[in-house]
Amino acid sequence: DLVRSRGLGDVYKRQRYNIALKLASIGDPSSVGPLVKSLRRLFEEPLTSTYEYDDAPHHLVWFCKALKRLGDPRGNMALIEGLRSTDPHVRAVIADDPPDDPRALPELVRLLSDPRSFVRTRAERALVAYRNDPELVRLMAERANATD
Repeated sequence: DLVRSRGLGDVYKRQRYNIALKLASIGDPSSVGPLVKSLRRLFEEPLTSTYEYDDAPHHLVWFCKALKRLGDPRGNMALIEGLRSTDPHVRAVIADDPPDDPRALPELVRLLSDPRSFVRTRAERALVAYRNDPELVRLMAERANATD
């Protein structure tokens, strides 16, 4: 019996996952540029699935976590850009654990109208952390007025 090979594609993806983890654990600010560049490439990858409940690729999750952990404004901006991605899995992964940056707030509110329920749910959960923020109150009022 031959065991099927996972293939070089899986090896490459696993290497990207390991690199993201290692760079985040080191915490060196010089890691931000390469992580941002790699994450933007991931944003451009074709959809892995059109099914809502499929998991996002692990390397995407870990590159996002690595950038959030570093907390650099450049990394935060890349994550905020990801909240505007055409790929619902990218939007969901970032909404699930958004950057600690006030610029993310309007994007999370916008995601409350996302056509994908799994994206909306993650945005709702993320916004709970901002429940006492006056900016959230203002954005929600604007949103309510726009739908009237």
